[in-house]
Amino acid sequence: MTDIKKKNADFFLILKVIGWRMTSFIVGSIVSFLYLGELRSSINLIAILTVVLTVCHYIYEKTWHRYENMWRKNEERRS
Repeated sequence: MTDIKKKNADFFLILKVIGWRMTSFIVGSIVSFLYLGELRSSINLIAILTVVLTVCHYIYEKTWHRYENMWRKNEERRS
């Protein structure tokens, strides 16, 4: 993969992670509000979870792509 393609892939990966986290923040806020009954506590909890899970999601995606690329290279060698 060329440097430009890699940078574009990383950029879109970050956009994907942020987009998902925004969605999960909204859904998580609604669910936690319904469960806790307090808006401030719900938003604080979800804000912390969003930051932690965003980092975890990014690491997961990077790791997944690394192993996916290794698998593809091994498949190409076998062909």
